[in-house]
Order: sequence, then structure tokens, then C-alpha cells
Amino acid sequence: MGFMDSRTRLQDRRDLLTGAGVGAWLLSSNERADAEPTLEANGRFVNVRDFGAKGDAQADDSESFLRAIDQGRVTRCPVLVPDGRYRLSRPLSVPPQGLVGNPWGSWVADVVSLPVLLPENMDSPALTTEAGGSIAGIEVRYPNPDPRSPIQRPSAIRLGETGATVRCVKITNPWVGIDTQAVHTNPGRTVVENVFVSAAHKTGVHFTGAADVCLFRNVEVWTPPSTSSTFLAEGTAFHFQRGDGIRITDCFAFGANEGFLFTESEVDGPLAGVFTGYLSNCLSDFCNTGIELRGDHRVTITGGSNWSHGSCIRLEEGASTLLASAVEMASNAYPGLFVGSAKDVVLQGCRLERPHADFRGPAIQISGGDRINLQGNTIRSHTGPAVLVDATEGSLLMQANILEGGLELQESPNLNARVEGNLEA
Repeated sequence: MGFMDSRTRLQDRRDLLTGAGVGAWLLSSNERADAEPTLEANGRFVNVRDFGAKGDAQADDSESFLRAIDQGRVTRCPVLVPDGRYRLSRPLSVPPQGLVGNPWGSWVADVVSLPVLLPENMDSPALTTEAGGSIAGIEVRYPNPDPRSPIQRPSAIRLGETGATVRCVKITNPWVGIDTQAVHTNPGRTVVENVFVSAAHKTGVHFTGAADVCLFRNVEVWTPPSTSSTFLAEGTAFHFQRGDGIRITDCFAFGANEGFLFTESEVDGPLAGVFTGYLSNCLSDFCNTGIELRGDHRVTITGGSNWSHGSCIRLEEGASTLLASAVEMASNAYPGLFVGSAKDVVLQGCRLERPHADFRGPAIQISGGDRINLQGNTIRSHTGPAVLVDATEGSLLMQANILEGGLELQESPNLNARVEGNLEA
């Protein structure tokens, strides 16, 4: 009897999935064109088309979205955005029930595979998440008529309060892709994953003010020079400030002045402060600076690669703690690792290279820092030296490194240095 009951329950689930569930969700909007506003899938979704949205890139669909969101708030149902291009002249506040397009669509493809929002409001972010708000399977797109003169706009998505989720989203031609508000909202427990920010002009992702752990996973900020005249000159792909236990993994920055930038929050009160967290298997390419720490942060970097026009990792001000292992770095005009000021820097099992004869100088330059520990790295400079130490104080330990290009150590009475067991190739 138990076996028969299980089969019956399985059949009920199949009926649900093929009938009132996914089947109803995927009904074309034309089949409901004349219908009264109803709940999608027997109470599972609220459809913006049922509230008058056209999705033809001509009509202003703001009112339809606002009504659907209000209905979703009352019924505690997600708001469904079917395929189409929706003009929005007014900003939207996204409730915990969420705004859902096509979460199965390809969010990184150059083809249009997601429903597209076309914001026109110039005063506020296009979408702002409330506490627990979520956005999935949607593209936010701005016009980019002249990449040489990008238009300054509010951010596409603002993480307004605690517990926001943004996933499987594409943001095209923004001035700022995703940001947080510099007030005491604490956007902790935020999850941003599978997001493609294409052709940003100022910032891909700016996150601050979090007093709880957050996750950024598989986020790509990709801006080739042909799409923006400002991003390589002064743009930032990822800008992090105040945050506790922030996890950044498998993210990619391309074509920015700063790939990953960490600065201190200037906001007063409990959400002021520094960044604590890690980067795992992150990449930066074609950026002027790959990773830069300004302030008193605590950052762990594991894996990934960093190919930069200038420095790959730079610590020039503040008293940060940096732990880096198994990172590949290649730089052109400046040292791959530059330390001018830091509390602790530990570099283990990394590979650093300055491969071009046209750019003379070291692969690593230590000009400051309280405690520097370089162990088990492969360090190469085509013109030499591999490592330049011109710090006048602090402690330095260099052991078991392979140096191609030699070591230049400028001795100082206040520099406590131990250099042993290194192999010069």
C-alpha cells in the first residue's frame, strides 16, 4: 500500500508541474491579452501582462509593474515578467516576493534571451530591493549612443536592505551596475550571483555598509574600450568598502582602471569601517590595476589570475593585512606586487612576472610595510630585478623563492631582513 501511495504522490507532482505549475507560467501573453488581472499559476505568480504591460519597447509599462508589485505584496506571490522589452519611466521597489523573468535564460549571451527592462528615470535607481527582495532572470539595459560621451545615470540595481538576492541578471551600458545606499540599512546576507555587467562606464559593483556575511559569486564586469571611453581611464569593476565576512568568488573584471578596489567607508556610525573577507579564484584582465587595498582591510586571496597594465596587487596607503596564495600575476608598466604601506603581507606559492622588455623594473617592490613574508613564489622580471626592497624599516622574510632577475636589497639599519634559501634562476 505504501508503494502505491508513493506512486500516486509522484503522479500528483507530475500533474502539478505539467499543468497548473510551469505550464501555466509559460503560457504566452497573447492567450491572456483580454483577461482580467489574475494570479499566475493558481496563486503562484502575478503577471505584469495581466496588469496591462505591453513589453513592446514603446508603451510606458511603469504603472502596470507598480500595480503588479502591489498585488504581489498583498498575495505574497512573485511578480512574473514574460519575454519583452518594457519601458519604465518610474523606479521600482522590489519586495521579498521578488521580480522574476526567465531564470533559465542565458544571462551572459550576446543574444537577447531575457526579458529586458528599459529604465528612463534619471533620479533614482531603476530597481531597489527591499529587505529580502530578489531579482532573477532579467536584463536591465540602457542606451549607449556615443561611448565617447557616456550619460551619467543612477545605478541599475540598488541593494537597499538586508537579505537581497540578485541572480541570473544582465545589466547593459550602465553608469553604475549594482550599488548600495550609504545609509544605515545594513545590506547584510546579500547574495549576488551569475550576473553579467556589460559595458559599464563608472562602476560595475559597489558594495558597502554590511554588518553580516555576504556572497558575490560568478559576477562578471566586462567593458572593452570600444564600449566606453571612461572605464579604463577611471572606472572600477568591483568597489568594496565596509563589510564583515564578504565572500567574493569566481568573479571577473575586464577593462577597468581598477579591477577590485577596497577603500574605507566614509559613513559615520556603526556601518563605517573596513572590509574583511576573501577573494577566491577571481580574475582581472586588461585593467590598469588588478587589486588595490587602501585602508586597514583584512583580505585573503586564493587562486585566480591577474594580468594588468600596471600593478596586479597594490597596497600604497593604510595598514591592511593581505594573505595571498596560488595567484598568477603578470604586469606591464609597474611591479606585479607593490607594497608601500601595510600591516602584514604574506605571499605564498604565487607566480609573478614582468615579461616585456619595454617595461623595465621589478616584479615585486617592497617600499614599506610592517611585516612582509614571501615564501615559495616564482618571481621573474625580464629586465630585473625580480624583487626590489627599498623599505627603510619593518620586517622582511624571504625564503624558498625562485628569482629570475635577481634580488636588489637596499640595506637600512631599521629594516630587519632575513633572506635565505632562495634560488636564482
